Amino acid sequence: MSTGTKRRRTASDAGSKAPTTKGGAHDAPLTRLNELLTDAITTAKAIKRARKDDPALQKAHKLANSLLKALPLSEVTAPKDVGYNIHKGSLERGVRALEVHCRHDPIDGWEQQGEMMWDISGEIVKWLPELWGFMAEDEVDPELIRPALILCSNTVGSMSGCESRAEYTDMSCEVKIINSKGETVYEEDASLDNSLAWMWRELFVFAASRKKPTKAILDDIRRLNIVDDVLELIRVPEKRTSREDDMHLWDDHWSKAMKDSGAQLRVALSKK
Repeated sequence: MSTGTKRRRTASDAGSKAPTTKGGAHDAPLTRLNELLTDAITTAKAIKRARKDDPALQKAHKLANSLLKALPLSEVTAPKDVGYNIHKGSLERGVRALEVHCRHDPIDGWEQQGEMMWDISGEIVKWLPELWGFMAEDEVDPELIRPALILCSNTVGSMSGCESRAEYTDMSCEVKIINSKGETVYEEDASLDNSLAWMWRELFVFAASRKKPTKAILDDIRRLNIVDDVLELIRVPEKRTSREDDMHLWDDHWSKAMKDSGAQLRVALSKK
């Protein structure tokens, strides 16, 4: 028979196990979530190639961003990379090479210069759908997109200004943009200036409809001397037109807030 004194169990002893039980209950969903995310990352890495305008890919990006917003830690945000630094280096190198070629062979080098212009334009054409996809995400700051559009516009301006027999302004590029629902929101085969004017319009409308600052965007539109181009892409409420006449506007995806913002842009750009 033991003669030792039995230790009495106190309230603090009983309570000491509570956090373990409570923590376990809270940890279970997170553990499951982490397991699912690990599987999802493995699946994502297995995807070798996908078009950047692929609706399924855009939906995957949107779901990933929605997940981060749903987590209880509000300071967790999605790291955004629109590829600015990579494209900046590539486009600037392309323009420099084109300008050098134009200086050295302004008469007979026009065919090669035309090919160089196509290569530079092709990079922009592939980038624009990705930029619009980022633009369409509610949580993306328009300031992330603005430098990219400035880069594209300046690049096109540099090509237009090259003294070459290959007239860049005569070239047309096919740009097609598809939203996360698989709907075509823009499709034109025209000068890249036209597509960029549409992108600048979209950037302002998205920003204004979300109550984001728009002054810098307006300043850029004026500085780039594309006010008239952008105005032509904004519907005039009191003007009666056919659907065929309005096809070039590509604004069927606009919400009520975006339509109001489009009207706001027209007023702002119409001011002298």
